[in-house]
Amino acid sequence: MNNDTSKVNRLGKKIQFGIIIFALTLILQLLNQVVFRNSDNEIFSKLSLLFLIFTMSSVVILVYLVNEYRKSNK
Repeated sequence: MNNDTSKVNRLGKKIQFGIIIFALTLILQLLNQVVFRNSDNEIFSKLSLLFLIFTMSSVVILVYLVNEYRKSNK
């Protein structure tokens, strides 16, 4: 029982970390849109794509962690 509790606690901490990373990527996306919205530079468009990929990957990781948390909580 204690081992299950520690596993759930570790997953909970990973989920909290994932939420923080997701929030930071959303802030970066917002800053990118505000600062570089009128820029036609190719570097900024690649930077925007990189932020979008990072945001989507953090969503995928967060969904995976939440599913693992639900499985271990049953």
